[in-house]
Amino acid sequence: MERNIGITLCFRYDVILIRNKTIKDLQMPKYIHVLINEDEKAVFIQKCEYDQDAFEVRFEHLKKDGSLLMYYKINAKPLLRYFARLLGVGFDSESFWFSGILLDDGVTVYVDLKKYQIIPYDKMKTLN
Repeated sequence: MERNIGITLCFRYDVILIRNKTIKDLQMPKYIHVLINEDEKAVFIQKCEYDQDAFEVRFEHLKKDGSLLMYYKINAKPLLRYFARLLGVGFDSESFWFSGILLDDGVTVYVDLKKYQIIPYDKMKTLN
């Protein structure tokens, strides 16, 4: 899996961060669908047009240590609560980073929820 493609679940901030390359590979969508396979613990992120199941992708930037950081996010508190239950962690858990793969259809990123890295809370403080 590529390190540049993926998502971060930031439980304490109620936000899902989407890596820049992921959004670029999905052709800069304004909206995405988040499809979950509970049995396989997998997520599929698809670009889409607006509908009642779509999440709006928001662009954010912040200055940190003299550098400008840019990232994309979706605010999805209920979805993060669902992910916490699925992963068996608390709602105030550390953040989890997941790698992803762009599928051949060019509009879907696959994320394996069984493979992750934990990002300590103090490393994520600047995003709030």
